[in-house]
Amino acid sequence: MDRVPDFGHSGPKGTFELYLPQKKKSLFEILNDGLKNFCNFYDVIIPWYIMTSYTNDFVTKSFFEENKFFGYPSNSIKFFVQNRLPIIDIDGKVLLSEPYLIKQASNRKSVMCILH
Repeated sequence: MDRVPDFGHSGPKGTFELYLPQKKKSLFEILNDGLKNFCNFYDVIIPWYIMTSYTNDFVTKSFFEENKFFGYPSNSIKFFVQNRLPIIDIDGKVLLSEPYLIKQASNRKSVMCILH
């Protein structure tokens, strides 16, 4: 589920690396570069919200830490885990991953809520 299709990359999608003329960069680093350019041009810091899944949350956060947040202020990067929903079959029955444990999957929607 968290793999980049057809590229054989087993990590979170944002950690996939592209070979650019300057150097090899991850998708997260490419996004970060654009965000930093915008922030520098307008002299602002924009909060960066990164949605993870239950399966890649730790790996994604570790990737940012290992790369020193690509030079972006770490206190302006917020990670949040995507919601999960129970899985039902075609007849509307709730599926179990093991006895007494409801099977769940990411809801595949970016649901945003306002936190106060």
